[in-house]
Amino acid sequence: MNVVPATLVGLALLSAGCAAAEPAAKPAAATEAAVDPVKLDLARKLFDANGGEQQLRARMVALYKTIMDKMAEASPELDAKALASGYDMVTDSMDFYIHPMYEATVKAYARVYTEQELRDLLAFRMSPTGQAAAKKGPLITQEVAAETAPIMHEALPKMMAKMVDKVCDEQKCSPEVRRQMQAKMAATPTS
Repeated sequence: MNVVPATLVGLALLSAGCAAAEPAAKPAAATEAAVDPVKLDLARKLFDANGGEQQLRARMVALYKTIMDKMAEASPELDAKALASGYDMVTDSMDFYIHPMYEATVKAYARVYTEQELRDLLAFRMSPTGQAAAKKGPLITQEVAAETAPIMHEALPKMMAKMVDKVCDEQKCSPEVRRQMQAKMAATPTS
């Protein structure tokens, strides 16, 4: 079983989802300094109004489902039961890390925004326009996905070829292994 292409797809998807969450250096404000309890309370209310823990859970489920689906597409020889079992294990263990992610997100809101900004954002979120923005958010996401899908469909094969080249350059792949990986990636559905 050749899982290298599937692993590359999974890693690419995971890194795309996490790249923005990994700053080059930890900001000084992100230390364990005490956070103003008033700001923390406002941040929690704002994050909860925006979906809070449920939003985090939905994003994680979607990310893992996408990774597993792409791994299955890239390597059909992978056992579907094993993939499903892996997905189930991840979603079942989500409770272990969702709460710490929730708390970290709330703390980030409290550190980044001023008390007045938190109050203004919360007031906006609870206003008719804020409610409409929240309700229409999924529609915007669908529209953006429809508009950007052709761009990604064109770009993904090039990105995957570059990934194969980079991995093979670093791992000193034989020409045959490089050719096999490139063929596997070229055959991977990109939509």
